[in-house]
Amino acid sequence: MRESESMSAYAGILEILKGYRDTVWGMEVSLRQTQESLGKASPCHMGYVEQNRQIIKRLEDAVELLRARHRKGELYYWLLYYTYLSPHQLRNTEEILESLRLHTKDISFRTYYRRRREAVAALDAVLGRNGSELA
Repeated sequence: MRESESMSAYAGILEILKGYRDTVWGMEVSLRQTQESLGKASPCHMGYVEQNRQIIKRLEDAVELLRARHRKGELYYWLLYYTYLSPHQLRNTEEILESLRLHTKDISFRTYYRRRREAVAALDAVLGRNGSELA
């Protein structure tokens, strides 16, 4: 894979990760609205909800596989979790580093950014085809 393709793949999976919280929130709101309207959602709307549910499930399964099987899986899991997947977005990198210190030895800003990039690349490899089926 050429460097430009690699950067494009990284950007693609990064966008998926950055949109994770909003997608989960949107699905929860949508499901609640459907329940409140006594399940009378349009088939188009339900198709949208199901598609997003499948995307989220595939991403979460890939993260769990990365955590369980990769030699740096536990570290990568917590990096991805605090950076992109936790229900509440942390305010800045310092808060992420504080949270990571519960799971790993002291980690610097430089190490965080390097390991975060590695974690995204490893997740991309687990998803295969550069995560394109999620986009």
